[in-house]
Amino acid sequence: MQAHQLPLDLRSVPAQGREDFFVSGCNEFAVHWVEKWPEGWASSPVLILYGQRGSGKTHLAEVWRIRAGADFVSAGEFAATSLDTLLSRDRNVVIDRIDQLVGDPVQEEKLFHLYNHYKQAGLSFLALSRLSPETLGFVIKDLASRFRAAPNAEIAAPDDDLLFKVLAKRFYDQGYVVAPPALQFAVTRMERSWEALDHLVEEAICRATAQKKHITLPFLRDLFGSGEGESISLRGDK
Repeated sequence: MQAHQLPLDLRSVPAQGREDFFVSGCNEFAVHWVEKWPEGWASSPVLILYGQRGSGKTHLAEVWRIRAGADFVSAGEFAATSLDTLLSRDRNVVIDRIDQLVGDPVQEEKLFHLYNHYKQAGLSFLALSRLSPETLGFVIKDLASRFRAAPNAEIAAPDDDLLFKVLAKRFYDQGYVVAPPALQFAVTRMERSWEALDHLVEEAICRATAQKKHITLPFLRDLFGSGEGESISLRGDK
């Protein structure tokens, strides 16, 4: 098999036990804010990361959660937990899907008190949302003003260059050196999300192992159903 240079010029943020979080133009501002914690968060107890499903919000939040010794609370768990219990934890926290909480006066009241308590106590929380603070339909104006004034950063869908490099590395880590034309073919046909990339690697490795084949351009054409092979779903929401 002809050797190809592996594109390893990837800046990453260690995630301790998980795949490293790779940095590119689509997420570098969000990474900047995560890396500024705690000194850079002095003006606000909250950082809001927003972006669509599969953009990598939860992965970057895990990087911060480990660094900050924080708990992780889903929107459902937050809604089901009393304010007294939330305040009694006295720990940094990641709150997932605040866009599911905004618009509910009861949950907004809890977020408002949590914000004030964390600011006074010197604690921090990371809020994840699929929508930007500016587009969320707040009921409580004081909460809206606090969240919209807080640091926030969008994590956009990964760009083609980043997907290409990470795909090459994921295959390499599993013992497959894949030629650039094959990688480019896959990137231009897959959904642009980390979930889709994970699914592609899993499907490709599974099939290549079973068929005892290298991962080549014809192999990937077959995998995507562009050739004579069986078509499979390579979307992250499977």
